[in-house]
Amino acid sequence: MGINPAPNTCFLTGFPAVNIPSAVDCIDYYVDVYGKRYHCIFRWDYQNSPFIDQNRHIILGLFANNRFPVPEPKPFYDKDVIERIILEADYPKDPKAKMDNLLIKLSELQSFEGEVIDLSKIGSVDFFITKLFFKNIEEYAFYLRTLNEEGLITYIDESTKTSISFSTIRLTFSGLRYLIEIQNIGANSNYCFIAMSFSGTETEIRNTIKQVCLDTGFEPILVDELHLPSDETINDAILRHIKMCKFIIADFTKQKHGVYFEAGFGLGRGIPVIYTCSEEDFKNSHFDTNHYPHIVYSNLISLREQLTNKILAWIV
Repeated sequence: MGINPAPNTCFLTGFPAVNIPSAVDCIDYYVDVYGKRYHCIFRWDYQNSPFIDQNRHIILGLFANNRFPVPEPKPFYDKDVIERIILEADYPKDPKAKMDNLLIKLSELQSFEGEVIDLSKIGSVDFFITKLFFKNIEEYAFYLRTLNEEGLITYIDESTKTSISFSTIRLTFSGLRYLIEIQNIGANSNYCFIAMSFSGTETEIRNTIKQVCLDTGFEPILVDELHLPSDETINDAILRHIKMCKFIIADFTKQKHGVYFEAGFGLGRGIPVIYTCSEEDFKNSHFDTNHYPHIVYSNLISLREQLTNKILAWIV
């Protein structure tokens, strides 16, 4: 434990912390969060910032979805690291994304269309709310009522002045149609746009990235493999398909200008971008992008392992 013992509760989650004796001058403990044990090492003088305290629901949401990043080898967590994790987290941020995500999660609880959703399948309502990145039960109730007002679900509202409760939730036919629409585009889709050099020498890199996408449950889209309508330009096709995708993998090997454009377009639309580059080409990367975290690989095995881990931790 060094000079300072662990706090009674975890800095990030508020769950009970168990001290780990250590010869290093740090705060070292483990914490059990939603059935999984995490090893946390903080600087000896660590304190949450107001920004971290205000966004604790994002941290808890990452833990609940098994997506809180635990890099190896473990560095000291400090304020800057935790704030960066919050800023880079991929979660529903705007009102429409929150509403859509709630509808999707409710649909996953039904065994057949038209079934009354069994909320006991989610365990505690508090855990369900946390997984959806809602700040509190009031925010959850607001979006549930909004789905009802939009005609996408029906329910019985059993809330009182002191408690919030809903039962017999069911997706309507309009809700099922809307569900199909949102699952085929953007953040709710299973598409990944791959931006990279299309010269023949990168065939093995292309095949490796495509296979990682498939192995992690995503459909890769490469614009040179698309069959485009006769009246659609290649540029229009690129923009249209990027908008469809959940995330982008941008491989900067050979430093093609188009990759910079496609990654920048996606980033500007709030689409997560995974940056990759071969080790020999990374020294040529542009200063405007090389400060973003890159997967820098020396061989295809390294690319496959790092990219798989990144998608599972950051996207899934």
